[in-house]
Amino acid sequence: MISSLIINLCIAFTLSYLLISITFRKIATTHRYIYAGIGWSLVSIVLMEFHVQLTTTVFMDLRHLPFIILCLYYDRKSLFIITPLVAFSRFLFGINDSSIIAFYGTWILGLFLYFVMPYVTKYIENQLLKLLIINFLSSLLVCGILCVNLYAYNAETLTIVKSVTVFLIGNLLASILFSLLIQDVISTFTKKTKYLHDSLTDSLTGLKNYRFWEMYTTQLKRKTLLVHPLCCVMIDLDFFKKINDTYGHDYGDTVLKKFSYLLKEHAQQNNIELYCRVGGEEFALLTTNKSSEEILQFLNQLSQELGDIKFINNLHLTCSIGVCFSSSENNDINTLKMTADMALYASKRNGRNQISVYYV
Repeated sequence: MISSLIINLCIAFTLSYLLISITFRKIATTHRYIYAGIGWSLVSIVLMEFHVQLTTTVFMDLRHLPFIILCLYYDRKSLFIITPLVAFSRFLFGINDSSIIAFYGTWILGLFLYFVMPYVTKYIENQLLKLLIINFLSSLLVCGILCVNLYAYNAETLTIVKSVTVFLIGNLLASILFSLLIQDVISTFTKKTKYLHDSLTDSLTGLKNYRFWEMYTTQLKRKTLLVHPLCCVMIDLDFFKKINDTYGHDYGDTVLKKFSYLLKEHAQQNNIELYCRVGGEEFALLTTNKSSEEILQFLNQLSQELGDIKFINNLHLTCSIGVCFSSSENNDINTLKMTADMALYASKRNGRNQISVYYV
């Protein structure tokens, strides 16, 4: 009996690690509870396959643990997926009084967790403590169902006591291991997400950086249908080196932050898809489905508001802008950016504080 339960535990542990890794790392949050409900249902069914046989028709396993994991680490709505799948799957192992009791017991467990979980979450913050309490309550319920099953088949009292004891010990060990496993995977996933975010974000301004620009445009190139015209904008702050030399790099950083905030605010208001800091005082934008009038109105407003800001010693800042519009037939992003750069240099050559527009 003990060796069979250990096998059940090892299978649960292995499948759970794979499933947790997939659902937390690969699946969007909005759909995670659906895939998790289906995935953990399969884990429960596999655990039923490698069960511990108690009598000719009664067996026990750790199929209830995925229920607890779902309502603790995913979404309670997942219980409405796993409960019917596991309940009906019990009949795959025979249709008899035992399977009927287990069928109703599974529904009772699912509904019990759905209604009890909010109260546990409300009053307890520690995740491990939550798990232990929910697991304890669920274990009492599962043991009750197990005892009803054994009594229905006139099992000996010693068999019942032995079965319940082994189940409780194995269940406690499994729940703690599951909790540590999930916490480790979630922690790793969170750190990985943070590292990725930091690597694609400019630490000074909070805007996306040149690495993100390259990643975004590379993905855009892979799209087979770039039917909408694109627009690339390059912006350079005029005489920024003079600000650094005169007032110091710390104040230069302040200027960059203020302009970045202004750029972000206007870009979001005008639904500009991509805006990045790609160099020291150089910024790049990329957008689709915008008319030339809309883009130029947005850029003129941005340039005007920048000029209205009073910096140190009544300093007013200006910027040079290069714009390149493409047709739907000529959407090569590299050409678009190079041409926008040429337009930017034209603005600088012609006296700065202006917008130059090129077409490809």
